[in-house]
Amino acid sequence: YEEEDATKEKEESSAIKLERIEIINSQMIYDDKSTQLHFDAFGFNYLGKGDLSQDIFDLYSKAKIEKLNVLYENEHYLMNKKVDADLITKINVNSLSFVFEQNDLMINQLPVDFKGKFDFLKDGYNMDFIVKSTESNLKDLFTAFPPKYITWLSKTELKGKTDLLLTLKGKYIESKAIAPDLNLDLKIKDGFINYNKSAFPVSNLNLDISTKLPSLNPDLLIVDAKNLALNVNKDYLKSKFYVKGMKTPEIDAVFNSKIDLEKLNNALGIPDFELKGMLIGEGKAKGKYDSKNKFFPITNANINLKSGYIKTKYYPNPITNINILTTIENQKGTFEDLKVSLKPAEFTFEGKPVFVEAQLDNFDDLTYDIKAKGTLDISKIYKVFSQKGLGIDGFIKADVVLKGKQSDAEKGNYSKLHNKGTLELRNILIATEYLPKKFLIKEGIFKINQDKMSFNNFLAAYGQSDFRMNGYLQNVFNFATTDTGILRGAFTLNSTYINADEFMSKTEVATANPTPTTMPETKSTTTKVETGVIIVPSNLDLKFQANAQKVNFNELTLNQAKGTINIKKGVLTMQNTGFNLIGCSVTMNAKY
Repeated sequence: YEEEDATKEKEESSAIKLERIEIINSQMIYDDKSTQLHFDAFGFNYLGKGDLSQDIFDLYSKAKIEKLNVLYENEHYLMNKKVDADLITKINVNSLSFVFEQNDLMINQLPVDFKGKFDFLKDGYNMDFIVKSTESNLKDLFTAFPPKYITWLSKTELKGKTDLLLTLKGKYIESKAIAPDLNLDLKIKDGFINYNKSAFPVSNLNLDISTKLPSLNPDLLIVDAKNLALNVNKDYLKSKFYVKGMKTPEIDAVFNSKIDLEKLNNALGIPDFELKGMLIGEGKAKGKYDSKNKFFPITNANINLKSGYIKTKYYPNPITNINILTTIENQKGTFEDLKVSLKPAEFTFEGKPVFVEAQLDNFDDLTYDIKAKGTLDISKIYKVFSQKGLGIDGFIKADVVLKGKQSDAEKGNYSKLHNKGTLELRNILIATEYLPKKFLIKEGIFKINQDKMSFNNFLAAYGQSDFRMNGYLQNVFNFATTDTGILRGAFTLNSTYINADEFMSKTEVATANPTPTTMPETKSTTTKVETGVIIVPSNLDLKFQANAQKVNFNELTLNQAKGTINIKKGVLTMQNTGFNLIGCSVTMNAKY
């Protein structure tokens, strides 16, 4: 028995002792769905030494990667980057904890020092990472940037020194909405940028910016740009700003510029974008912006753009002759004291000039004096600034004079207003991802008289449906420029045929099926579900009379459909609404 016990004890105490791990020319993939983080490594070579039999041990590592790719939310942050690393990592097997004591990395040509720790928790992670690069070359920094900058870098001369510090500290527990704090500091000293041997490079580029994102919450974002300055020949741009928060940001900003935008654009090599004009401006702004409580930063700013020019890859012809002279003043930090002067703002597009002149005072009770004249080719201007999911065609011709006070419009003191002019709309074609077909305004003229905007025989179409509208809108300017303005109006709509089914837009919503206890795993499925209710806006006071000879709705044909709809204070009322269905007359009243 003694011999058997000794053998058993020997077997229980035996263990495999690893002192060396080597991986040669391998591929590694990590894909984390919870954090939407993905990275993969090709040509991965690794040599690790340490006593892996211990519960806590130091792992000394050398790693080389021919191609490293890092993606976050499907956006490439590193692509095909070379990595050369010397690492010392303390590993606690019992708690599954990693301490990165010393990590010297080369990402392409950028030297990076990486330290920190990473702990696996029951329901998440605990992180404390420090990534820094000190006194690096500006060009070496760009070699570690996402791939879209590589082509630009090959044609660009870069000089200067950079300091980079990134920290990520705290717990990440998705189920409890807990996230770590992210900080990023970047400095550029004596920078020099010259794209494609430009005659006037950017010089004396100095940047000192600190960004803090507590709990990865955008509403808590702090951006502190202590210095942003550069020269292009004798031109200059100087600025510093501090912004805290997103919804009601605290702002402290100063800027001063006299710069030829064409020279700046050429020196930086901004892709697919041409910009010209002399920008002269200076200003200060300090305080909180809070539209709900009527706070606006104390501001004194002047901006002057002469002979401006914009051209993008989306449209072959530019917007030219852009001249903007504007001043913004606010001495008390309130909406009441805000003054904006725009004298003038003008540009020419496709041979058609547009002119706007405006004086706006007291944004608590807006006093306005606006003149606008010109023709806008909506389709072509939209193509200059193309936006996914939206398409617009047609043109608007404006000739208006607007002068008055917001409170007079609200109280009905229309004799104190001086609003005159016309807005002519033709062939306005709107395509949006929210409607399956295009909406067409064939023609229509708004006539502006004091606070009323009248329209007669407004013709529109949507798919097989046709509309002819007549009526008026009132308090339009107050409604468009404030959160409290109420849009009033009354109009009639006549139609020979409305196909209501054509307006139906189906939206797919992804819903995860609960995992039964008897099943090890169930994948999320996508089903079509109807969500939400129709909310009646509280800032509308409209009367709407509709008459349609024929309406197709859910494969039913309704004849002689008519009704009166009132919308006021968030309540929708239907009166004497009815239709004829297979010879049977139906009438109903409703409130929603």
